[in-house]
Amino acid sequence: MHRSFDDKGRYILEDYDRLKPFSNFLPGIAGLDGIPMWVFYVNRGQGVSSFGTASKDHAIMEFQPANKAYRLTPKLGFRTFIKNLSAGPSKIFEPFSDLTDRDRVSRKMYIGIDEFEVEETNGVEGFKVNVLYYTLPRQDFSALVRIVTIRNISQTSREIELLDGMPVVIPFGVDSFAQKNMSRTAEAWMEVFNLKDGLPYFKVRASMGDSAQVDTIQAGNFAEALLSQNSAPKYLNPIVDPQVIFGPQFSFSHPVEFSNQSIQDLNSLPQRTLGFTPCAFFGDSVRLAPGEEIKVYGVHGNCESQEKLADIRLRLTPEFLDQVAEAPPATVAAGFISTFALFALGWLLFGVASLRAKIFPPLPLWLLIGGSILGFVSRVAGLGIPGVLFGIALTWLGWVLWSESR
Repeated sequence: MHRSFDDKGRYILEDYDRLKPFSNFLPGIAGLDGIPMWVFYVNRGQGVSSFGTASKDHAIMEFQPANKAYRLTPKLGFRTFIKNLSAGPSKIFEPFSDLTDRDRVSRKMYIGIDEFEVEETNGVEGFKVNVLYYTLPRQDFSALVRIVTIRNISQTSREIELLDGMPVVIPFGVDSFAQKNMSRTAEAWMEVFNLKDGLPYFKVRASMGDSAQVDTIQAGNFAEALLSQNSAPKYLNPIVDPQVIFGPQFSFSHPVEFSNQSIQDLNSLPQRTLGFTPCAFFGDSVRLAPGEEIKVYGVHGNCESQEKLADIRLRLTPEFLDQVAEAPPATVAAGFISTFALFALGWLLFGVASLRAKIFPPLPLWLLIGGSILGFVSRVAGLGIPGVLFGIALTWLGWVLWSESR
């Protein structure tokens, strides 16, 4: 087993799903103006086992303790189904499935400071699939971003249909007790709103408390996906009724209806929106030339009202999501700035104290003070100004000490 770090400083786990099971979490940090999201993941399936806001009472993917997460994540976590039309209309394979012959594929997990990614390379099917996860900082809503990249690594063009998403979404307002102990009863309150606009909003119709007063629930969970392929991004149609995909198979083991029908047919079917536990899948049909790839940008989150969805959609462009993914982690940036700030402050105080004590010539001390300030500003602003003044000052002071010691 080979373990190392990639060029982004992320720890690499080869064949991660064959290793001893472990659980981890993404940092619940969203900045001063952001709303944090908790995200737990394991080294099974596509990783994420549960996520939500505030507490387990506000889960979007139901919270599971580690021992159950190891078993359930491959089925109830995020799923990707790819139908290779060149191999037949019902030929479907699922990347990261625990039913795949592991000798036919290679898998890796990349663990970063504020992200993680899973990767599967399947030479037999001719595809390489990567799934990157991170939470969205500095926004007035909380969200988990999931970027799925599918690359054709074969020597021929491929016509494919794909479905990607999560088979179970917990609508906002269903607390942990209801999820664990009365999930069937809770379905009577569940409803999916805004489906016609392509950005489903999951919540209960009213408060579920056993009291005479019934409150209206405004906040809700949402999901959307965009597909990017050498052109303007395309919003994908959501499927929120799991029976449209899995048919009578409530175990979600195989997408029976997707095997028998095209993605266009599935998108045209009527969907339930009330009185059941919904899913959040998105799909499309694409053609991939050899070496070509597509990206599906999935965002699953929570906001305070349905009226905010239009504004959220305008912000969540592929360019913005890629920019956030490539930005340095907030903790690294804070450490970077604080390190140079302390470095500059230390030499600044040394220069001022030496001026007051009159133990060195004043000119090199003024160069030291100016060089400390300029060096800090240039590094934080990314100006790339070399520390010439600082170097001259230290060399001069060193020469003074050397001369006096002789």
